[in-house]
Amino acid sequence: MKRVREYILLPESRESERTMELSNLLEQNIKKVIKAVLLLTLCFEAFAYIKINFFPNTAFIDYDYAKIITHLVEMGDKKSIFLPQWDYITTGEFDCATLFALPIYMLTGNVRIAFGVANVINIALWAVVIWKLLDRVGARKETRLLAMVAIFTLYDFGMLAYTNMMFIFGGQYVYKALLPILFVYVLLGKKEKKASVLEKALLLIYFVLLFINSISSGIYVFLSGIIPVVICEIMYRLRKGTDDALKYRTVMIIATVAVAFIGNVICLIVGIRPNTGNMTYTTEYLEHFIAVFNDLIKLYNPFAYKGGRTVSPAGIAICCRWAIVFISFIGMIKIPRAFGISWNKSEKSKEIDDADRFEVMLISIFTWNFLLLFVTNSTARYHLIGAIPLMLVSMTVLEKWSDKYNQFVKNGVYALVAVFILVVNVVSFTKSLPEYFARYKDFYEFDMDYCGDLIEVLDEYEANNLFVLNGSQLCELMKVMDKDHIYEVYNTDLNTIVNYDYYITERDRSAFSDKNIFAIHEKDIDKMPTFIHENYVAIGKVDTYSLYYSDSNAFDGISLIANGFETIDLAITPGYVTEGIVDEKGYLHCDSSGIKLTSAIIKAPCSFEYELKYEAEDNHNTLEVYCNGELVSTNQLEAGSTNCVLSFDKKGKYKFVVTKESEGNLVIKEMVFRG
Repeated sequence: MKRVREYILLPESRESERTMELSNLLEQNIKKVIKAVLLLTLCFEAFAYIKINFFPNTAFIDYDYAKIITHLVEMGDKKSIFLPQWDYITTGEFDCATLFALPIYMLTGNVRIAFGVANVINIALWAVVIWKLLDRVGARKETRLLAMVAIFTLYDFGMLAYTNMMFIFGGQYVYKALLPILFVYVLLGKKEKKASVLEKALLLIYFVLLFINSISSGIYVFLSGIIPVVICEIMYRLRKGTDDALKYRTVMIIATVAVAFIGNVICLIVGIRPNTGNMTYTTEYLEHFIAVFNDLIKLYNPFAYKGGRTVSPAGIAICCRWAIVFISFIGMIKIPRAFGISWNKSEKSKEIDDADRFEVMLISIFTWNFLLLFVTNSTARYHLIGAIPLMLVSMTVLEKWSDKYNQFVKNGVYALVAVFILVVNVVSFTKSLPEYFARYKDFYEFDMDYCGDLIEVLDEYEANNLFVLNGSQLCELMKVMDKDHIYEVYNTDLNTIVNYDYYITERDRSAFSDKNIFAIHEKDIDKMPTFIHENYVAIGKVDTYSLYYSDSNAFDGISLIANGFETIDLAITPGYVTEGIVDEKGYLHCDSSGIKLTSAIIKAPCSFEYELKYEAEDNHNTLEVYCNGELVSTNQLEAGSTNCVLSFDKKGKYKFVVTKESEGNLVIKEMVFRG
C-alpha cells in the first residue's frame, strides 16, 4: 500500500518541484529586470550629468557659478589657493568642485572642462562611498543601486538647489554632505580585518577632505555632521563598554578632531570668514518648525511644475516627486533611535551590530542638523548634510520592510521606486532644464550674446572701467567673459562701490581709470545719481542697458592700507567727513577756515608711507595724524609744495585730519598709501 501511495504522490512532487523552479526562475528574472531598470536610471543620470557639465547652455552661468569661475581663474593664474587681499564672504571656495577643477584648469586653461571633469570625479567618489558603506552593513545590491540613483536624481537646477550644490558646476556642498557619511564609513571599519587598497584610499580621502574643508569652511561641517556621530560613539561605549575595534575608533575620532582643529586655525590665520549662521529668535515655534520642515521638502523640488493637468507628463512627474519625498522620509521612523539613547533603554538587551550603528549614526546626523537649522537659519541647501543620511536610512528601512513580504511584493516595491526616480530624471532633464535656462536669461536681464558689444564700447572709448548701477549679476558675468577690463557695482543704497568675494583692492581708486562708463538698466533710470546727470554723457544702449561716458572718475569704494599695495583715497571715500565742494575728479575745494577733512579710521597691518597731494595758496594749513587715538604727527602744508609725504612704522588704527586756518584756497586731491 505504501508503495502505491508513493507511486501516486510522485507526479505531484515533481509538479511541485517544477513550480518552485519556475517560481525561482521568475524571481531571478524579476531581480534582473529591477537591476536593469536601476542601471538604466543610473546610466541616464550619468548621461545627464555629462551633458550638463561638458555641454552646458551658456545661460547656466548663474551668479554664484560666475563668482566661483572668477575665483578659480584667479587661483589658477596666481598659482595659489590663498589670494592676497581677497574678500572671502562665505568660504574659501576650494572645498567644492574647485578642488579638482583647479589643477585641471591650470593644465588645460579651459574652465568648462575643468569643472566638468571635477564633477565627474566627485560623482564617482560618491558612488564608491555609497556602495562601500551599504555593503559594509550588509545591504543588498538592489538597495545599494537604489540609494545611488536616489542621491544622483536631478531634483532641481536652481542656483542654490540640490543638483547645483552637489554634482554640477561649483558643487559647493559636494564634500560638505559627503564628509559625515565618510566619517560613519571610517568608524565602521574593522581593526582585525586587513584593509584593502580602496579602504585605505577612502580613509586618506576622508582626512584630506576634512582638512581642506576645515580651512575653507571652518567649523561648519564638524559642527553639523561630525559631532552627532561622536555623540553616538560615546553612547555606544556607555552601552557596550569595549570591543576589538575600540582603539581603532578612538584613534579615528582623535585624528578627526585634530585635523579639524588645525584646519580651523589655518582658516583664521588666512582670514577666511565662513558664514555659520546666526541664532533665530521666535516664539512661534510650530510655524517655525513647519517652515524648517518645508525647506527640507523644497530640497526635492516637488513643486517643480505649477498648474496643469494631473494626467500629463508634468503631473505624473509631480506625483513621482512626492512619492520620492515620502520614500526618502520613511527613515524618520528611526528618529527615536537618534544618538543611541535607545541602546541604554528600550534596546538594552539587544546585541548591537554594524547595521544598528550605521542606522543610529546616520539618523543622528539628520536629527542634529535639523535641530541646528531650527535654532539658526534654515534654507533648502542647508539640509543637504542631514537629508542624504536620511535617504540612506530610508533605503535600508525599505529593504527591511520589503523583506517581510514575499518576493513578488519585495521586487514590486523596488521596481516601483525605480520607475518613480526614472520618470523624475527624464522629465527634469527634458522639461525642467530648458525652463531653467529661460528663467536665467530674465534673471540676468542681459543677453550674453551682447557681452562682446559691451566690450567693444569700452575699447572704443578707451575706458578701463565699467560701473553698473545696482547690477551685480552683470558684473559677475562680465568678469567671466572679460579679464581686460574692471567691472564694479555702484550701490545707490550705500552710495559707493561694492564688490564682494573678489579682491578688496579692486574697490580702491587705484584700480580705476579716469575714462569710465556707467551702465544703467532701464528699470533703474529713476535711481540715477545726480553726478551722472551732471558729469556723464549718454553714448547709447547695449541690450537693456543705457551707457554713459565720462573722462574723469570720482569713485573710491574703500579706505585701505595693504602690505605690498599702493592705494588711493579721495574726499568722497566712504568714511571720510569733509567740508567744502567736491569736483568731478573727487577733489575737495576749501576756502574757509576750520576742519576740512577727517579720514575714516584706517587699520594699518604693516608699516606704510602716506602721501597727501594738495594745492595751497598759503601756509596756514595743518595735517594731523592720529594712531590709536593719540596724536603722532603734526605737519604744515606749505604753499610752495604739492605734496606731504610721511612714513609710519607702527601698526594700528590711523586717522588723518586736515585743518585750514585762513581764507586762502586749499585743494585736497588724493591721499596715497604705500604698504
